[in-house]
Amino acid sequence: MHDSTNTDDEPDELLWSYQQTSAKMGDLSQRGVSRLADRGEITRIHVGKRAFIVAASVREYVARRMAQG
Repeated sequence: MHDSTNTDDEPDELLWSYQQTSAKMGDLSQRGVSRLADRGEITRIHVGKRAFIVAASVREYVARRMAQG
């Protein structure tokens, strides 16, 4: 049975909008999110005409940055 009380921080959320990604990255600008995607540091996918960021790629990006110190 699916629980509809999931929050945006739960691991089962696969995709974030640019706005959601921006908010989750400490209010990084949406242009900043786009630049990270352009450089391949986070993963962008298109669903129809909309672009989304893969949530796991943001978590991986943060882990890489933390490991760098």
